[in-house]
Order: sequence, then C-alpha cells, then structure tokens
Amino acid sequence: MASNKEDPQNSETKPTTGIPNLRDRLPKLEPRKKRSPPSNPLPVPETPDLPSPPEQSSLKFCKPTRRILSPRDHDLFLQSSTYKLLLAFVFGLTDSVIDTPVSAITNTDLGSTIREILEILDKVEDVVRRSPPEEQGDSRFGNKGFRDFLDLATKEHTGWHKKLGVSSDEAIIEVSTYFLQAFGSHGVWGLDDYQFLPFLFGASQLLHHPYIRPLSIHQNLILEEYGNDYLYLGQVNFVNSVKNVEGLRWHSPMLDDISSAKNWTKVEDGMRRMFVAEVLKKLPVMQHFLFGSLIPAVDGMSTEEEFGVPNEEDDAEGGEVVVMHDGMRHVHQMNSWGDCCGIKVPSSVAAGQEMKKRMGNEGLRRIPFD
Repeated sequence: MASNKEDPQNSETKPTTGIPNLRDRLPKLEPRKKRSPPSNPLPVPETPDLPSPPEQSSLKFCKPTRRILSPRDHDLFLQSSTYKLLLAFVFGLTDSVIDTPVSAITNTDLGSTIREILEILDKVEDVVRRSPPEEQGDSRFGNKGFRDFLDLATKEHTGWHKKLGVSSDEAIIEVSTYFLQAFGSHGVWGLDDYQFLPFLFGASQLLHHPYIRPLSIHQNLILEEYGNDYLYLGQVNFVNSVKNVEGLRWHSPMLDDISSAKNWTKVEDGMRRMFVAEVLKKLPVMQHFLFGSLIPAVDGMSTEEEFGVPNEEDDAEGGEVVVMHDGMRHVHQMNSWGDCCGIKVPSSVAAGQEMKKRMGNEGLRRIPFD
C-alpha cells in the first residue's frame, strides 16, 4: 500500500516565511561620539579696572543731557573711556555679590558711605508712604501722584545731600517729571518690563549655590523661601505675582528658556553678554542715556542744542521729537506703538492696583497677561 507522506529527501526546499535575519542587514551599533558643546561667538565681557573717582573740586557740574543723538555719537561712546567706566562699575557690583545672600550682610560689614545711603533710602521710603497714589479712574499708566513724592523729596533733599558730602548747589539737579512705562517684552525688557540688573546681580549671588539651580525658579517653595535672599528669585517672584497666566513658559518665555541652563555660571555669563549687547550697544536704548560730570560725554558727540532737540524731561508730556538725523529718523511720541523706544503698554503694577481697588481686596492681585 502506497504511503501518502512525501519523502522529505525528495521534496523541494521551500523558502521560510518567518522573521527575516536582520543581523547582516543592520549596521553595527557603535558608541556615539560626544559632541563638543557649541561655542558662543560672543566672549564673556570681563570686568575692567574701575578708575579712581575724580576730585570734586575739579568737576564742573552741569545738568545731565542726552548726547547720543546719532549712530556716530553711539560709535564714539562705544570706543570711549566712559563706556569702560560703566562696564567697570556694573560688573564690579556683580563681582562684589558673588555667593552672597542678602541675609549674610550686616551693618558691621558696611562702610560709612553705604550706611549713609541706606539711611537716606529709609527716609525716601517714608516720603513714599506720605505721598499715596492719586485716583486716576480706569488709567493703567504711571500714577501722577509721583509728583507729590517729588515735592516732598525737594523739601528734604538738602539734608540728604549733606549726608553724602555734597555741598555744591551746582551738583544738585532736581528731577521735575517722572513717568514709568513698560517697553514691551523684547530686547533687554524680555526678562522684566522695567528691570534688568537685578537678574545680573542675582545670578552672581547664586553662582556656586549648592542646591538652588536655574530650574529652581519653577518651584514655588524655593521662591517663597529664598526670594528675599537672592535678587534673581525675588524678581521671578514679583513677575509671577503680577501676571494672570500661571507659569513662566506663558508669561515670561525668556526667563523660562534661561532656566534650562546647566548652572548659574552660564546664566551670569549670558546676563553679562546681554547687558553689553542689548543695553550699551543698542542705540534705541542708549539714546536716552544722560551724560554729565561724573559720567562725561566724549568730545565730538552731538548736543541737544545742535540738533534742536528739546530736553527729554521737558518733552515728557508728549509731542514729536526727532532724535537722530544721520539717515535715521526717530519720532518719539507718547501715543506711538513703534519698536524704537519700546512698545507703549500700560504699567502692569498700575493695572494690578486698579483691579485691587475695583475688587475691594487687599494686596496685589494678578492681572491679565500683557
């Protein structure tokens, strides 16, 4: 009887339909070479030596005025000793607070000049309490009650100057008008609407901190515990307090980006670069800088009289001012929305005060993201 089974030896070999052997098809896995970290084309600005202050008797005091009125003026400034003086002063302050929390400073550590300045600031704070803000309806812009503060300060500034050893009447120039307005979240104002230096000094305070890292600014407990000790954390705390949107990612994207830095050295280096690139080297910023006796202008820089430009203090109520003529026209208007001097947006603090008044609550309330 014939068998129905095929002879395995006579049957044709059929291809298998299982998982193919990929061992010979895939490239051999090798350890990836470590990439060298990208180098920043901008070197970290160093701290120049601070020159000795000039003798007061050799100074001829004058009212500070704008002297950077054209690109040429700005170029002269960047090549001048005054530019190095500003770097030396600001970066010298930065170096002086390395790894130093506020609580580590006692009155016994302070020099007599610093103690005198602190006493004056205490008196200024008392003047602030005696000049409350005015009722301004729905206005979200700078409160005009600051004029009352200036009137009170004018009556007391003589004693303050004597404490500082300033006796010459020519050295005392009064400020008559003050407006505080946000400049939009771009350039140097990307960190905060009004302030930059606290972030530079604050990064230096945290330079070698054993456990507070740049990412720690996202931890509310860290901000609450150490906000009064470190300027950087205190500023982040303040920014959070006046925004309605939760999270730095949404209302302060630049601060959020900086928090991804590996350490505070990277942050401080970046802040130094930013101060040079976005403040001193930006004409729209420096055209409002005032030069006088202690911070002198360079020979050859323009004057407001030569350009027919009114003093910025006199023009604070509005109007059109042409600031530069060398191929660039800068029209400075209080109702403009151009980028040149920053976008004119309402003060976030003023808005918070307005909401507090309407809601009948104490303390600073959050406001809509602006």
